[in-house]
Amino acid sequence: MAESPRLSFPYIVSSNILDALVQPVVEDVHASAPPANPAAGALYVVGASAGGNWAGKEKCLAQYIGETWAFYVPFEGLTVWDKTSQKQWYYTGSQWSETKAELHFGRTDNPHATTAAQTGAIPLNHPASAIAGFAGSGAATTVARSDHNHSGTYAPVSHGLHVPANGTGNSGKFLQATSTDGTLEWATVTTSGFKNGIINGDMRVQQRFLTASLSTTARFGLVDRFACYGAGTAVSAGTITADNAASIGVAGVALHLSGVTITGTGRVFNRYRMESNDAIRYKNQVVTFSCLVLHDKGSAINYYILINKANAANDFSAVTNIQTSSAISVASGTGTTISMTVSNMGSCENGIEIIVRADCGAVTTKNFRTTEWQLEAGTTATAFEKIPYAMALAACQRYCETGFNHQYIGGVTGNGWLTAKICYKAEKIEEPTVTIWHDYVSGTIHIFDEPDTNSTSFYADAYMDSLSVTHYGSETRSCIDFDWIVDCEL
Repeated sequence: MAESPRLSFPYIVSSNILDALVQPVVEDVHASAPPANPAAGALYVVGASAGGNWAGKEKCLAQYIGETWAFYVPFEGLTVWDKTSQKQWYYTGSQWSETKAELHFGRTDNPHATTAAQTGAIPLNHPASAIAGFAGSGAATTVARSDHNHSGTYAPVSHGLHVPANGTGNSGKFLQATSTDGTLEWATVTTSGFKNGIINGDMRVQQRFLTASLSTTARFGLVDRFACYGAGTAVSAGTITADNAASIGVAGVALHLSGVTITGTGRVFNRYRMESNDAIRYKNQVVTFSCLVLHDKGSAINYYILINKANAANDFSAVTNIQTSSAISVASGTGTTISMTVSNMGSCENGIEIIVRADCGAVTTKNFRTTEWQLEAGTTATAFEKIPYAMALAACQRYCETGFNHQYIGGVTGNGWLTAKICYKAEKIEEPTVTIWHDYVSGTIHIFDEPDTNSTSFYADAYMDSLSVTHYGSETRSCIDFDWIVDCEL
């Protein structure tokens, strides 16, 4: 009995249909005219404006059987593998379209988009089997939605999706959307989850209870992770605080040096320090730093950016300058982005210090604001990366954490001890110092690993993961109440 040429089915009850439609493999999905010398069993998808023996058979499958052509009308959902394009195609019910793997990722304006104008699914011109998983979004890319027929205008997304390679020849590279039609390419992408290496760059996390006075010694005010100080003949006034209704920055929050008065060659400094575990990602890399600044001196002043590296791991008592920017003139009353690119960070794995200095000269009750600090790989200062507040808070709590303790102990009469044990929300980079506010003595008491200097019978032991506070007294007590802050900022 005669057999079909592709699957060797016997020709009974039109079994050649099975040969054509079971796991169909076609020579071409766009052919518009029969080939001159087709192989037996060769299968094609008839393209537009078909001619010759294929005239009027557009979109049908054509198979060469016994020196004649057999045609099969496709059904919706039928898929074929195209040898020419090395891609899978499927029939929508009205046309043939390339099959794409569509991945939805959290950084989209609308993850359920159904039109090209809506940012949603990310088309991958790559077999789904090659997608091993997700890497964090790094450099900003253009990502588009596919509607299966490659038509329409595609909307960009501020942060793209990178899919790691899973095959030979592309080790260490990522599949990255690079153009507005959803085209992807294998590219070397440096990614570590977030492009911005600075924690709390938009100044929203403000855990500390109090502001601080500006002086010649670096101090932390309301804003976590940023210390400030001044220089001049005399730094006589100024408050390190925060402006939560600032005219700069997307979030409208800025670190604020308020009411600054300095005589002589006045300068104000904003400083950020990055621990060694985070700094190592920039070793020998090209990086760009940028931030927003605003002042009200009344005339333009020069700003400078200084990037230093710690000489020992997480020890900034001695630093080496990597690069200092040239003078950047900033007009009064105008929010301005300043930036600097470093071509090679070198051996910065011990820690990175970034200082933004404003050479203000002699000033009286002036204001200096800054926000949206960003350090990123590459030669371009891109749009500030916004992350959820809860994530920024959790990262800040590695260096500073505050809380209130109300712990019921049980009645204690006469001489006795009350002890409270507090487990931090985040393990600290090192053993912190402790400040306690309590009901028994007014004011602030500084407690370390010994009785406090005011002899209030409070003891505190601060560890990297927990805090223990003990009170000794002779009065009747049943609970221990206090506010606390542990601090190990670099």
